[in-house]
Order: sequence, then structure tokens, then C-alpha cells
Amino acid sequence: MLLSGWEVYGILMLNSVLGVCSFLLAFTIVTIVGFLMHMSDYGDDDGNGKKWLKRLAAIGVTLLLVLVVTPTTKQAAVIYLLPKIVNNTNVQALPTNALRLLNSKMEAYINEQVLIGKKEENKI
Repeated sequence: MLLSGWEVYGILMLNSVLGVCSFLLAFTIVTIVGFLMHMSDYGDDDGNGKKWLKRLAAIGVTLLLVLVVTPTTKQAAVIYLLPKIVNNTNVQALPTNALRLLNSKMEAYINEQVLIGKKEENKI
């Protein structure tokens, strides 16, 4: 399955969405604090203040949930790509090939270090 241009755009814009939600959450919190200060000073005669506080609290909780649940761009890329990489048969063959290469390089390195150690012993 190929990614469409809109899907790539959506993944790349996730950090911007998180930034806007963070700003809106901070604005909501400041507004709630302002309403509470205003209501403590002047009271709430008509009951509209409580209604607006409930609305702002609902908006704040919704924004907080969006911030918690929405992945960053890097996380979304990992979520999309990791299963494709892990389930790829060519990638699954890499560990055995890499292990063989690593073993041969390690043996060569150990042999080289042993030879260097013997040369230093002969100098003493």
C-alpha cells in the first residue's frame, strides 16, 4: 500500500496540530482563571458565568485529550513504517548476514590485537 500525498501531508502536519492545541489549551486555562477571578469579585447574578465555565472546561478537557492521544510526526512515521519493515522478508534476512559479517570482523580484530600484544611482549 502506497502513501498518498494527503496522508504524507497529514503526518507531517501533526506537530503543527499539537502546537495549535497546546496554545488553545493554555488560552482556555487562562480564560477559566480569568472567569473565576471575575466571578469571585463580582458574583454571578444571571448564571451565565457558570454556563461558560462548563463550556470552557469541556473545551479544555477535549484539547487535553487531543494532545495526549495525537502522536508527533516521528511517532506517526514509526507507527506506519515499523510494521512494514519488520514484516519485510528481505529485512528479516539481514540479521543472519549481519551476524556473519560481525563475527568475521570480530575474529579479524581479535587476531590483530593478539598479534599486536605478542609484538609488544617481544619488545620487552
